[in-house]
Amino acid sequence: MIDDWLTHNKKEQELLNMSMKESFRQRDERIRKVMKEEVIKELKTVYDPEMPSINIFDLGLVYDIDIKEKDVTITHTLTSMFCPMADEIQRNIQTAVERVEGVGLVKVKLTHTPPFTREMMSEEARMALNL
Repeated sequence: MIDDWLTHNKKEQELLNMSMKESFRQRDERIRKVMKEEVIKELKTVYDPEMPSINIFDLGLVYDIDIKEKDVTITHTLTSMFCPMADEIQRNIQTAVERVEGVGLVKVKLTHTPPFTREMMSEEARMALNL
């Protein structure tokens, strides 16, 4: 009888633990989603000085936003491999993401794979440039 009670109690505890883990996972996912939305909002304040009418996010220069706990890694490209404003754009991305409340370490990675093409632009960006 005691063994049955212990077994039942153990199963209930396991179910409770699983439920709590799932609740924490869902909470963390909601936090990451909100943080990502805020990161995107801030990235939309960053412009390529050679194309000042469209932000880098709508230009399609941001390839990935990876959020792990509070740390954020932004992977981006440039409109040209020889962009003279690369360092400035990278600094501006760093500064913009650091403005998001709750963000920890910010890492900005530049890649040219795949190379930038006009197809990466948002529909709004293409319309603004009459493409």
